[in-house]
Amino acid sequence: MALRNTEVSDRGLKIGRSKTSSGNVLKYEIEKTIELVVGYAGRKKLVLQKVRYIDGREQLRLGYYVKGTEKVPSDKTGKVRKPTDNWVWGRNAPFLDMDQFARIVEEARSAGWLGEGK
Repeated sequence: MALRNTEVSDRGLKIGRSKTSSGNVLKYEIEKTIELVVGYAGRKKLVLQKVRYIDGREQLRLGYYVKGTEKVPSDKTGKVRKPTDNWVWGRNAPFLDMDQFARIVEEARSAGWLGEGK
């Protein structure tokens, strides 16, 4: 499994948007990204992003990419899915405050999920 820690600013600052439950749109900048390629044949990539909202708040976002598929003609059914090399962002990606992330990791460590004291 490959682990990669990148400064997003090296590739150009990326701006994102998310909607709150009340429908408000919040804009943020993705400052840093940690990526870990996992899964069968390296077709999934877990991503931890450090984001900064326009109002200055910082949060972490845990998300994933998967290798995409495309429809191609088939002799039998008309269309089938064929794997591609394009990464597609996963649908669900929760945002966590820094202290929330630290608390959940500490709880997992205390429960022995992450190894004893490691």
